[in-house]
Amino acid sequence: MSRTRPTLLALLLLTSQVVHAGVREDRILNALRKAHPSTNFTSVVPTPLKGIYAVQMGENLAYVTATDSRHMIFGHLFDTATMRDLAPQKRAPAVLSSTGAVTSADISDLPSRDAIRTVHGTGARRLVIFTDPGCGYCRQLQAELDHLENVTILNFMVPFFGAGLPATIWCAEDREAAWKAAVSGKLTAASATCDTPLARNEALARRLGVSATPTLFLEGGRRIEGVLTAAELQTLIHEETPRSGGGK
Repeated sequence: MSRTRPTLLALLLLTSQVVHAGVREDRILNALRKAHPSTNFTSVVPTPLKGIYAVQMGENLAYVTATDSRHMIFGHLFDTATMRDLAPQKRAPAVLSSTGAVTSADISDLPSRDAIRTVHGTGARRLVIFTDPGCGYCRQLQAELDHLENVTILNFMVPFFGAGLPATIWCAEDREAAWKAAVSGKLTAASATCDTPLARNEALARRLGVSATPTLFLEGGRRIEGVLTAAELQTLIHEETPRSGGGK
């Protein structure tokens, strides 16, 4: 009996802490809904920063404190020591577009020397990605990319979250290994002195209308923003038919 009682007390204490945390988040959610009845608030979750909560509003994300339902911070909550986006790690909904000015000619003409090149199997098909090692969704995407077959992946790094980590990766002896280490949290920014293509990649991203990561282009020019599973991507890659540039 004497052994059981401390264990039971510890279990009850842990349960009460979990319930209390859930109640706090429910209160924040209810306060937000009351203060902004026309907004569809879907969830509130704590962040690694004490007293700061991430609020989901459909596809939009903001940050609030536990006691203030009036003020919200939109943007990224970024840990500059680990180069990680502290947004809740859920899968970004993918947005597919089959229209636009990007064609297969545009994709084939991209400067592959400015990308980190990874070949799976025969590498017969091509996948172009504008990415950033500090982007949480890009890290999720990489886990899916590892399972693709017979594709050449060109990762164009754009320093939307700062140039430190991308430069460290580019200046590494093995860029592909450094990239995978960075997105798995095993590599942090260090002093890098080599020439990098980051400015060129930013200019290229602007030219193609890329303003968020990850943004993917299939070899026919089809554009994808967000994260898809490996199976979904493999199907799209297989089905993609290159589109001409209309006289380009």
